[in-house]
Amino acid sequence: MALTTCPDCEAEISTEAYVCPRCGRPTGKLKTARLKGARNILMLWAALIAAFFVIWQILDKTGGHGSSSASDPGPALAPAGSATEPKR
Repeated sequence: MALTTCPDCEAEISTEAYVCPRCGRPTGKLKTARLKGARNILMLWAALIAAFFVIWQILDKTGGHGSSSASDPGPALAPAGSATEPKR
């Protein structure tokens, strides 16, 4: 922890301090910390949006049902009472 001098009251303050404890003058460190936090949040949102669009494109190409084709109707179901049902 290094010390520096406050330009207003000439008190020795930590370089880690956001304000001078004697006079309250801001050191500018808080503004930098806030900008870093805002930038991190912005990057997180950008990554989430990009991931959403990638997943959306993958599901759109597969028809939203995994690897099966959207034009494949699947197995046909027999109507109720048909000959395929076992008789009792």
